[in-house]
Amino acid sequence: MSQAVPRKTVLALALAALSPWVQAKVAEVEPNNSCAIAQDIGAAPGTSVTGEIVTGDVDFHRVTATPGKLLQANLSANLGGGGSLLDSIVGVFDSSCQQIAMNDYAGPDMDSRVLFKVPADGVVIFAAAGFPDFFFEGSPYELGTYTLKVIKPAAPYLTGTVTEASTGQPLPPNLGPVSLLHCDGPGYDTCRDEVVTLPVATDGSFALSLGGMDPGYYQLHTVPNGYGSTYSAPFAYEGPETVAKIALKVKPLPVTLSSPTACKRSTQGGDCSFSVTVTNTTASAIDVDVWTVVDASPSGAPYGTSNFMTGAAAYTPAHVQIAAGASAVVSQVLPIASALTGVTGQATVYVGKIGKPLATMGQTGFGFTVTARGTSSLSLTQAKLIHEGNLRREKAARQATLGARKSVAGATTVSFTGTLLNADTGTPVTQPFPPYVNLYACAQPGYALCTGYIDGAQAGLDGSFSIDTRKLAAGRYQFWATGSTGFDIGYSATFDYDGTTAPVTNFTIPPKHIVVANVKGCANGDALPAGSKCSYSYDLSNTGTTAKTLAFWTSALVQPTGSPANTTAFSVPSDGGQAQTLITLQPGETRNIAKPLPQITKLQSGAQYFPSLWLSTPDKPFEIQGFDLVPTVTVVAP
Repeated sequence: MSQAVPRKTVLALALAALSPWVQAKVAEVEPNNSCAIAQDIGAAPGTSVTGEIVTGDVDFHRVTATPGKLLQANLSANLGGGGSLLDSIVGVFDSSCQQIAMNDYAGPDMDSRVLFKVPADGVVIFAAAGFPDFFFEGSPYELGTYTLKVIKPAAPYLTGTVTEASTGQPLPPNLGPVSLLHCDGPGYDTCRDEVVTLPVATDGSFALSLGGMDPGYYQLHTVPNGYGSTYSAPFAYEGPETVAKIALKVKPLPVTLSSPTACKRSTQGGDCSFSVTVTNTTASAIDVDVWTVVDASPSGAPYGTSNFMTGAAAYTPAHVQIAAGASAVVSQVLPIASALTGVTGQATVYVGKIGKPLATMGQTGFGFTVTARGTSSLSLTQAKLIHEGNLRREKAARQATLGARKSVAGATTVSFTGTLLNADTGTPVTQPFPPYVNLYACAQPGYALCTGYIDGAQAGLDGSFSIDTRKLAAGRYQFWATGSTGFDIGYSATFDYDGTTAPVTNFTIPPKHIVVANVKGCANGDALPAGSKCSYSYDLSNTGTTAKTLAFWTSALVQPTGSPANTTAFSVPSDGGQAQTLITLQPGETRNIAKPLPQITKLQSGAQYFPSLWLSTPDKPFEIQGFDLVPTVTVVAP
C-alpha cells in the first residue's frame, strides 16, 4: 500500500525505540497546506508541533538546522501517544520543495519516522499527512491529531550516497530511489525481498533508521533512470548499536534506445517491420544483439495469449556493431501475418552482448494493436493507461448493465442468444461444467478480434446461452467462449447489432487436442545452487485424429541478471539454438520432453528465473496450441 515502507514490514519495525522527546511544543497554524506556505516552527533539533489532519488537508512545517547535520523526524499519533491519527505519513523537503525523504508505517505501529541530512542552506520542510496521501496533496482517508518532533537520530541507522562513478558527483534529481533488500541468509550475491525504498536528496544522500528490524543480512540497490543497476555488498545488521555508511557508485548505461517506429506492412495479411535507434554511449565500439520479446494477450489463438522472441527473424536477434558514440537504426520483424486484426500486445526491445542474453545493456518498449496496415504503436505508459481505462470502462459497463436491468424491470427482455457447437462434430457442447460466454465490443468495425468486455453468462448444459442487452448501444460485437474442460477458447465472427433486434449467434469452440501435463522443474524443485544446470520436462499429448506438427520454445524472464540493465527476457527453442524447433505427434501419441533452461548456470545467487513453455503452429507464434508455466527457479547460495 505504501510507496515508502510496505505494510508487510510493520511487525519488524513496530518495536523501534525512539529518542527522548522534547517537551516544548507549538501549535499548528493554518493555512499551511502547501510547501510554499509552510508554517515556521523554529530551530531543530528540539522542535515539536501539534496539529490535526482534517478532510482535504495536509500540513507543512519549516525548521532551520545546521547544514549537513543528520536529524530524525517522528510523526507520532494514535499508539505512539502523540494524537488520534491512526495512520500517518511524513515527508521531508528542501527549501525548493524538492522531496528529500518520506516514510509511512515505521512505527510504533502506524506512526512514521524518517532520517535525513539537512540541506546546504539549513532549511528543512516537513509534510504531515494521513494515509494514503503519499504525494502530500491533501487527499487523506485517515484523519486526526498528531505530534511532529525533530530530534537527534538514534542508533541503529545507516546513511549513504549515490554518485556518478567517474565524476563522484550527485546525479540529477528524481532519477530513482534506493531500495533496502533483505537477504535469505549469508553468502548471497543479490537479495530479493524489498523492505523499504528511500528518495535520494539532491546532494545524493539518503538515510534510514534500522530500529526494530530483525538482525540479518541486507543489501542496498538502486537503478537510476539512464544508469546501470547497482548493488552494495550484502552487509550484516547485528542489532541496536549498528551505524553504517554505504556509498553507491553508478555508471551510465552503455547504450540508449529511442522509441521504435510504427510497424507497417505493404499488404494486408503480411508481416511488418519496425526499427529502433541504438546509441553507443561508451568510448569503444561494441558488438551487440538486439531482440524483441512480444507478449500478446489476447492473441486470437486457442490459448488466447502468446510470448515469443523476434528480431532479424522469429527467434533470431539482429547482430549489430556500433562505433564509439555512434547510433545504428536496427530493423526488427514482427510476424503478424497470421495474427487477427484487433490483437493487442506489448513489445520490449532488449540490447545485450552477442550470444549472452543475460548481459543486457538497455531496453525500451511499446504497446501495439494489429491492424490491416500493420500495428498502431503506443508507448508502454500509454498502453498501460489504455489498459487501465479499459478496465474502468468494463467495470462501468457492468454497473450500467445492472442498473439498466433494475431500471427497466418488467420491460420486454432483449437478449443475445445462441448455441455453442463442437468444432469437430458440429453438435452442441454439453458439459457438466459449461463454458462461459462473454460479449465484447469491437474497437474498430474492421477488427476480427474484439476486446472491450461488456457482459457474460455461463452456457447451459445443452450449450445454449443468453445475455441480456437492454440499453446496449448499437455497434459491432463478438462472443468469446472460455473455461470449459477439454476445450480451447472459441470466438464467434463479429456481428452488427442495430440497437433493437438481437441476432441469434451460434458458433464453434475447438476441442483441446494438444495437452500439456506433468510439468516438472529443476529436479522437481524450485531451488538451484548457483552454477548448476537445470532442465524441466513435461508430457505432450495429441488427443486428435490427425498428426500434428508444432513449433516449441521456452520463454524466460530473469531478474536480477548482474548486467548493467539487470533484467532480461528471451526465448530459446528446445535445442538451445536460434532455429525454430519442430515436433510431430501422431494421433493418440504422448511424448515426454525434457528441455534445458538456457544461461541458468551463469546466474548469481539471489536471482530468479521465470520460465514458460509454448507450442504454436509452425512459423505462426500468435497461434499458440499449447502452453504451461514452469516452476520458478530461485538461485541459492552454493
